[in-house]
Amino acid sequence: MSSRARRGIAATVVAVLALATGCGGGGEDAGPRWHADYVSTSCGAVLTRVLPVSSDEGWAVGQEPAGCARTSGRDGTAQGVVLHRHGDTWRRATLPSPLLSPYHGAQLAGAALAASGPDDVWLFGRLGSGDTATQGMPAAARWDGRRWTRITTDFDVAQAVVFAPDDVWALCSNETTQPVRHWDGRRWTAASLPVDVFGAMAGTGPDDLWVVGSDQNPGGAGHHPAIAHFDGTGWTAVPTPTYRNVRPAPDDRARLTAVVPVSATDAWAFGVHVDEDTGGGSPGQTVLALHWDGTRWRQAPKALTAGMTRTPPDTGLSATTDGAGGFVLATLYGAAEHRTAAGVRRTIGRPAPVAGRSGKTPDRQRLQVYDLARVPGTREVWAAGAVGLTLHGGDDFARATILSYPG
Repeated sequence: MSSRARRGIAATVVAVLALATGCGGGGEDAGPRWHADYVSTSCGAVLTRVLPVSSDEGWAVGQEPAGCARTSGRDGTAQGVVLHRHGDTWRRATLPSPLLSPYHGAQLAGAALAASGPDDVWLFGRLGSGDTATQGMPAAARWDGRRWTRITTDFDVAQAVVFAPDDVWALCSNETTQPVRHWDGRRWTAASLPVDVFGAMAGTGPDDLWVVGSDQNPGGAGHHPAIAHFDGTGWTAVPTPTYRNVRPAPDDRARLTAVVPVSATDAWAFGVHVDEDTGGGSPGQTVLALHWDGTRWRQAPKALTAGMTRTPPDTGLSATTDGAGGFVLATLYGAAEHRTAAGVRRTIGRPAPVAGRSGKTPDRQRLQVYDLARVPGTREVWAAGAVGLTLHGGDDFARATILSYPG
C-alpha cells in the first residue's frame, strides 16, 4: 500500500480536531502539520529515539510500563520496545538478544540509536531486570541487515554517530574525564573533551564532528554554552558567543542540547538559557540558537519564531536538518517549527488527536517530542514521542507515537 493511501485510511479513523495543550503554542498555522504514522495500543508507552536508515526503512526504541507491555520483566518492571519499519508500516520487532538479560527484557529508556545505513545499525542500552549479576549493565548491539550481534561496552551511551562499521563515536553519559569513545572495528578508545557538560553530538563526516554542551562560568557560578569540534585528528574547543540576557544573574544556566551540521561551513546549535532571577520567584527559560558560518559561531536571534523562544523550565530540544540547508526544531512539550535555508519560518501543526481506551477522542491532549531525524534522500522528518492527557502524571492514557512531517 502506498504512503498516500495509508495516510488516507488513517485519516478516517482519527478525529480532525485541533490539539489544545497547556504549553508551547498550538497548531493554528496554516502550514503542514505532523502526521501520526504510528500510535501504540499500550498505555503509558513512550518512544525516545527514531532512526530512518533509508527512504522506506527505520527503527525506533522506547519503554513500556508494567501491566501494559508484552515485554515487561518478570519482576513487573518496565521494559524496552523496539519498532522496525520496512515499507509503509511500523511493526514491533523482537528485542535484540545481545541486550536481553537471562530473565528477558532490556532497558531502553534513554537508549542511543545510530547508523551509517540499513546494514549498519547500532543500539546502546542496558540489560534488563531479573538477574542481579547483570541487571542494568551497559550493553550494545549492531544490526548487519540480518541479525543483531553484541558489541562489548562498559559505559553508558547518551548519543552515538556512525560513519562506518569501523568508525563509530559514542558520547558517554556516565563519564566526566573521558566522555567520548571511538570504535575502530575491534576496540573502543577513550578521549577527553574540552567541554564540561555534554548535550549532543552530530557530524557530516569523519573529519567534521561536533559536540555541544556547557562550561562552568568564571568564578564557578552557572554555566555558559560550549562547543567542541573533531577535524579528523583531534578535538578542539570552539569559542561561542556570550549570551546576554535582559537581567543576567550570576547563577544563570545556559547550555546547548542539540546540534545540526549541514556542511563544514554551515551548522546550527540550539539550547536553553535558564534565568534564575526573573523577579517572580520561578526560573524562566529562553531557547538559544547559534549559527556556524565556517569561521565562527554567532547568535542567531531571528532564527526562531516568537512562539519557540520561550519554553517551560528544563524543556529539552531536538533538532535535525531538513535536507535542503534548513532545520526542524522541536521542544519536549511538542512545539515545533521548520526554518528553510532562505530563512522562511513556519510552525508545524500538531497531529490530530487519537482515540483513548474507551474509543472516544478527548478534545484536549498533550504531545511530547523526544527525538527528530530526517529520512535519508528526502526532506521528510520523523519524530518519536508520546501523546496523551497528562504525560508526566503516569495516567493510563498515553500512547507512544511516531510522527512524520513532509518538509
